[in-house]
Amino acid sequence: RYRGDIKKICDFVYPQIGLITSIGEQHLESFKTIEGVAKTKSELLRAIPKKNETSFSNMYGAVNGNAKCAIFLPSDGAFCSKLYEEEKERNKFSYGIHDKKASVYAKDMKVSPQGCEFTAVTSIGEIKCKSKLLGELNIQNILGAIAIAVYLGLSKEQIARGVTKIEPIEHRLQLLPNPNGSIVIDDAFNSNPVGSKMALDVLKSFEGRKIIITPGMVELGEKEVMLNREFGRHMAKCVDIAILVGVKRSKAMEEGLRENGFDPMHIYVVSNLEEATQKLAELTIPGDVILFENDLPDNYNE
Repeated sequence: RYRGDIKKICDFVYPQIGLITSIGEQHLESFKTIEGVAKTKSELLRAIPKKNETSFSNMYGAVNGNAKCAIFLPSDGAFCSKLYEEEKERNKFSYGIHDKKASVYAKDMKVSPQGCEFTAVTSIGEIKCKSKLLGELNIQNILGAIAIAVYLGLSKEQIARGVTKIEPIEHRLQLLPNPNGSIVIDDAFNSNPVGSKMALDVLKSFEGRKIIITPGMVELGEKEVMLNREFGRHMAKCVDIAILVGVKRSKAMEEGLRENGFDPMHIYVVSNLEEATQKLAELTIPGDVILFENDLPDNYNE
């Protein structure tokens, strides 16, 4: 959440491999600008030993005395790509969904409520992959892991088998079937603009009536109102019922919903999660798909 946090961890664990998944509009309340986010995340890259340096692990004979040190960055056409281009002193690799120039990229992607399938194109050949994880953004994350696996010498068969074994992380687009015939998508962990859009796109891919419960996004500084309004606009295209948590906080989302022609009779504003759960119990019918999007920090007050 603050500058120096990542460096502090790196000074403790001496990482040999560093991977950044994204640099986006998150924690702007403390970082102020996306450039501040980029500078802080790059603390990880600067902690990785350079090509001509001996890593801390090497000094103690780890990894057969020959630690492979490298950095891995997504090919996003923005801040991560810039960091990749600027890096001249470390082993570096890129990964991306659509960038055929990346070290590892994906083709033949299929995303469904059952998970995702794609072919990873790597330096050791093409790898057909299948995963339970939901959403296109998770393909991007898997590609980062594949890039590291290739670098560390795993075979295509080992990598494909590993991808199938990946389990959803708790509260990260976690699918939770309910005994009442509805489906819950739990994405309640620390939402950001990119992640919230992907969660809505995942929700939209399901059959049945779609319900969202969300307090919106926080810790976005001066952009918080604007980004939550945009969240509401996108929400209007993907949901049938919106349960918004927080009377003051939800105003920007409600404005975004209404601006995109969403029926105000299907917007419910509640004060807390307990009220949201009660409202959900009143509204839910078998076949509904319910997205819980974002939770609030323990120290957050409206």
